Amino acid sequence: MGASQREASEILEMKRKYFSKLLSDDAIDSNIFRMFNIYDYASFWGEYVLSDTLFSSLTGLLFFDLSLAEVEPWQQVWDIQLPSMDEFLEGVLLKVEPIEIEVEFPELELPELTIPEIITPEISRNVEETRPVKAVVGKTRYGESYVDPPAVREFLRSAIYAFLKKDVSLTEAKNRLMAVARQLGIAEEVVEDVFNRLSMMTSMKRQVAVWDYAWWDLSPWGTPDAPSIIEFTDWLLRTATREMRHLWDVEAGGWWDESYWDMCYWTDDETPFRVDPETLVPKLVEYVNFVVGNFKRRLLSTPLVVANYQRARERRYPWRSRRLEAWAVPSSHRMRLESLTEEVVRRLRPGTPPHVMRLYKTAVLDMYGKLYGTHGWGRRMEKAMSGEEFKNYWIEKWAGDGLEREVLEKLYETIRPVVDALGGARLTHHIRWLRETRRLLSRH
Repeated sequence: MGASQREASEILEMKRKYFSKLLSDDAIDSNIFRMFNIYDYASFWGEYVLSDTLFSSLTGLLFFDLSLAEVEPWQQVWDIQLPSMDEFLEGVLLKVEPIEIEVEFPELELPELTIPEIITPEISRNVEETRPVKAVVGKTRYGESYVDPPAVREFLRSAIYAFLKKDVSLTEAKNRLMAVARQLGIAEEVVEDVFNRLSMMTSMKRQVAVWDYAWWDLSPWGTPDAPSIIEFTDWLLRTATREMRHLWDVEAGGWWDESYWDMCYWTDDETPFRVDPETLVPKLVEYVNFVVGNFKRRLLSTPLVVANYQRARERRYPWRSRRLEAWAVPSSHRMRLESLTEEVVRRLRPGTPPHVMRLYKTAVLDMYGKLYGTHGWGRRMEKAMSGEEFKNYWIEKWAGDGLEREVLEKLYETIRPVVDALGGARLTHHIRWLRETRRLLSRH
């Protein structure tokens, strides 16, 4: 059996497994029962992780002049609707529409969720008068504001949270942050401060309960009317301790001999969050509860959403499924890139161990996914980089994980044109599939 025939056989087997696990009628039924079985577990851990990320994103308002609506974790809100009969016959199992959170709360007088909406006037005035201001045409004065380059903006509003909140170790997260800071010219102390705050935010919910941030039966109670001591992993990857009284300390406070004066505010024992006079619930908590509640409501719809846009025959016969063919395109590209990577590495380093070879393949697939992936939040920073910025960032990132810089440079030089060609083909195929789907739906 030749290499091409073997690859075709492997792709066919992967398509069979993917169809039987996600796209077929039997897979949908099985996955619905599975979601019911794990609903309590998934909803709890979803709220545990998601609320952590949402509260952490307040640093974007305080230090980088971003509204909550700009921070990408707040954009992961969706409305699930049933299709019409004609849409259902064309393969739409559920309709998924994005929700703009600032539109969901029409009582807001401002077009975006800004500091005055969630922080008491005394503190919000102090923050707005002392933090740097982003330039707005016709509003801010020249010389009194600044503009983030596109890649830096995407890093601050999206990638930094993805690095620290997705399933990677803190060591790997630090390597990625350092690579970004060096290539985009971001001061290391800024990245260090945000890293420490997000790490503290993750640790505090497991170590101490405070009135504005705790989980029943999980967060242990501290001593009343006394500061709590939390342990966390700091920027130097050491176990560090900090004294805190409530959530605002971690969000905005500072510690003597530890914090940067330009990245902290004075705090006291009073919570600074604005409270709704009718519900007596802080406005920020209402917004967090809305996003978390939306996630919980969507959990049981997951099996139908992942199998969406397939007619009845396509869910019954895999060779008729357009979704399956669309999925197979990047899978075949993966095999081609892995084969080419192994060829280049073997030529440069003949004795490369299998586990190191796997890392080089992962690095190349990471390049392909970050530049041409169509799913997943936190990827826009790489796409906003210039070609030279991305090259240097990619090499720095994977060299920090122990791969040889010389080999990485050769891989980039050899494989980046192939990645661009395959990625372009993938996007073309994806756009054609979307056009075909919309054309069928528009007839109704």
